[in-house]
Amino acid sequence: MLSKEVMVGGPLLVWLYDATFLTSPIDALRRHRRFYLGMSLSWVALAVVLVTSPWPKAAEFEFLDLTPLDYARTQLDVIAHYLRLVAWPSPLVVDYADWPIARSLAEVAPQAALIGALLTLTALGVWRRRWWGFLGAWAFVILAPTSSVLPIVTEIAAERRMYLPTISVVIAAVVAVWSLIIRIRSPQARRLVAGVVVAAVGGGWTFATWSRNDLYGSDERLWTQTLADRPLNPRARLNLGVVLAAHGKIDEAIAAYREALRLRQQSSTLYRALGVTLGGQGQDGRSLGGIGPGLEPEAERSVDSERIGSGDEDAGQVGRGDCPVSPGAADRSGCRGPCTTTSAWRCRRRGSIRRRWRSWSSRRSWIRPIRGFKPTSAPCSVIWGGWTTR
Repeated sequence: MLSKEVMVGGPLLVWLYDATFLTSPIDALRRHRRFYLGMSLSWVALAVVLVTSPWPKAAEFEFLDLTPLDYARTQLDVIAHYLRLVAWPSPLVVDYADWPIARSLAEVAPQAALIGALLTLTALGVWRRRWWGFLGAWAFVILAPTSSVLPIVTEIAAERRMYLPTISVVIAAVVAVWSLIIRIRSPQARRLVAGVVVAAVGGGWTFATWSRNDLYGSDERLWTQTLADRPLNPRARLNLGVVLAAHGKIDEAIAAYREALRLRQQSSTLYRALGVTLGGQGQDGRSLGGIGPGLEPEAERSVDSERIGSGDEDAGQVGRGDCPVSPGAADRSGCRGPCTTTSAWRCRRRGSIRRRWRSWSSRRSWIRPIRGFKPTSAPCSVIWGGWTTR
């Protein structure tokens, strides 16, 4: 129960199985009331973990303006996409950071009609205690924690969420096909048709699995293919840039970072990756500007932010390099002039030196108040953003 949020539906699915195939809904609770009481107590532990743990909102490529209603509408399109992938798993994508947000129901009307019809059939099947009703409930209950109204701002869609629900879809498809095959009167013809179906479906999926596994053999090809399928994905371009830089293809990596910044300008990770790559090439002074409109003025205004920390002016310098948070701190830090997009590498180097002598207990006093600092403020100030997530 504490390993995955989807386990919140575990007790409900066990009860539905009992009520559908073994007894009745009331009898199931009456006969095994202690068992179901014990399972329901696991919800208390899950609730405590969810309340005391921060909801995932610390990654760089998050959808900050996403409301629960926007997320629910978007998931209609996402679930329809999952169902299509079950029928034919291509193209498979490891990252959907560019998935479009549905701001109105009209944008996903066909998907809403499809999901609504499936939910209606599932409710009818559960009410009548039919096996296909349980299969529908299996899929929707497992998807509910991640594909309903609780926004996962760091990952709108993820194909792995459909792994367990796929079981019910595959079972329903196998039963449906077999019910058609057994209508064939001739035993020889029935065996022939069954063999052809198994060979075609099994062979096709086997080939697709082999092709996919071969793609995972090269990280560069994997992210290149991801961008071929999702060309507007900034996180995929960041990952491709990291891979290219690791392989010594610096110019291509820089081009990937710049294109990612054009798509997502509010990413401290992208600025940090680009600054480190340029600095590693001895291009400390090379401008990071020209990536998008309005970045330079925002960078210069960031140095006017109020002092951060608990009485120690240098505390705000940890991870921020030569960007002073107060006039007094500027003299001691050796900073000359405002922090601009051309000083990202220097910020990283000086920030690394200053933070080495500080313990985690002393950092907590200034990490907390600067979490809301926007990455668009200054590329060099953003360097500490990467440090606080370590």
